[in-house]
Amino acid sequence: METDKAAERRREERIARVLKSVEEQLRRELPDAPQTLDEIERSAEEMGEQIKREIQHELVDRCGTGYRGRMIPCACGGKARYKAEPVRSVVTLHGEEPIARAYYYCSSCRRGFYPIDEVLGLGRGQCSTYVRALACRFASYLPFALAARELELVCGIKLSASSLQRIAKQTGREIGREWEDRQRLLWEQEPEPAGRVPEQLHVSMDGVMAHVDGMWREVKLGVCYERADERGTTRASYYATLANSAQFGQRLRTLAHRAGEPRCRRVAVVADGSDWIWQETAKYFSQRVQILDFYHVCEHLYALADARFGEQNACRDEWVHQQKGRLLENGVERVLADIRGWHPSSPSHQELQRRELAYLSRHAHRMRYGIYREGGYHIGSGVMESSCRWVVQQRMKGSGMRWSAEGAECMLQLRTAWCSRSHTELMAAARTVVLHA
Repeated sequence: METDKAAERRREERIARVLKSVEEQLRRELPDAPQTLDEIERSAEEMGEQIKREIQHELVDRCGTGYRGRMIPCACGGKARYKAEPVRSVVTLHGEEPIARAYYYCSSCRRGFYPIDEVLGLGRGQCSTYVRALACRFASYLPFALAARELELVCGIKLSASSLQRIAKQTGREIGREWEDRQRLLWEQEPEPAGRVPEQLHVSMDGVMAHVDGMWREVKLGVCYERADERGTTRASYYATLANSAQFGQRLRTLAHRAGEPRCRRVAVVADGSDWIWQETAKYFSQRVQILDFYHVCEHLYALADARFGEQNACRDEWVHQQKGRLLENGVERVLADIRGWHPSSPSHQELQRRELAYLSRHAHRMRYGIYREGGYHIGSGVMESSCRWVVQQRMKGSGMRWSAEGAECMLQLRTAWCSRSHTELMAAARTVVLHA
């Protein structure tokens, strides 16, 4: 009972110290004269930050230094001796926090450690978990130098551009490891996906180029999303990588599993005609609806019409309009028959006809657009195209940007986590990095 009373007394003493400090600050800084709203906001912000720092410092101080006596057990089984209490400064949301930490050294395993680090969840990094996660959010959509400047202006946290880059790389690497673990678990156990069951799910994938290691390389991007209305989407989640299509396909399956695909009855893969896309679709989504992007097909129709009628001929647009109408009414066979009925005279046009007929015939079973629209599916990959611009190009293809393969891969992991609105994923990765730094 004495222990409980002592603990309560110490708690009341801490509260009293904080209240006294806040009262002194308010008496000293609370304005008496009328102020503009801008001045009021600034005063409230400054006093509020000071109060938060006071509370943070009091709570950290309450944890002590981690001192447990002159000798304590070591994880190796030996005894660790107390050496000193050096002070370490950690960058937090409320400024740098000096933390005195009791240091112990074990002569058996020749390793030293700070017991308070385990209590506070400190790693060897300079920042708290929240600061790392916040830095990653800024770095995921801004160049590192600009992200560092905005982090200081908006949050008052001072980190160099190189520190932000290092934090982003470490956290992106950790997110990549988490994807490896998810994929391994899926392949070994195939657990039931958690969360809600989507009513309808779209899966799409494509490639977009980025400058990596002095050359242009293809970034493969996948997205799973639910349709909200005629144009909008909801609950979009992304995965992007520089890896080959086979590795990407496995991760896309993992992404779709997390999105609830196994329990969703209405799922469609919507994409353009790249061979690697449909190869991966055949591996993991063979029993799902497959839709060849309608507007991609229209580009092929225009290529045929240009050769058949000429670009300036009014019959060109009329013919394309007719074929589009047939496609929207599930008349792909009529479109193919019309193309076969053309008898080009030049070898180049004959080759174009042969190539386009082969392409459209190969994808004919993915061109039942009337049925797809009745089912509420998107028939175009506009969501995928906008995802390429937003998820990859906006961050990876800025003026003068050059990436190493490792740096690009880490940023892609970070970027897709942020674009997927996965704040918890960023926090978890940042916490893991802090604890294992």
